[in-house]
Amino acid sequence: MIESDEDVTRPDDDDYDLLTYGEAGARLAQEINKQRRLVAELHRDPLSALALVSAQARLEALIEAQTRNRKPLLADMHANGFFAKQLPT
Repeated sequence: MIESDEDVTRPDDDDYDLLTYGEAGARLAQEINKQRRLVAELHRDPLSALALVSAQARLEALIEAQTRNRKPLLADMHANGFFAKQLPT
């Protein structure tokens, strides 16, 4: 299902002077929507096989970035989990 950019929500409590998780997520969602529309358009054009492969690869990369961008759960925010290494005790 292809969503419109109007379907992208931004948290009301974000500080837009900074690139927050919420704003980064909203921008990624908009780019994903644009890329999905492009992929759908390229599927209809039989002469665009190479462009389609490239567009699909970019879409997959954007979706992976969106997954990485998700705000971590509070339980995962302890220092050992956040820095992914064992800190001296």
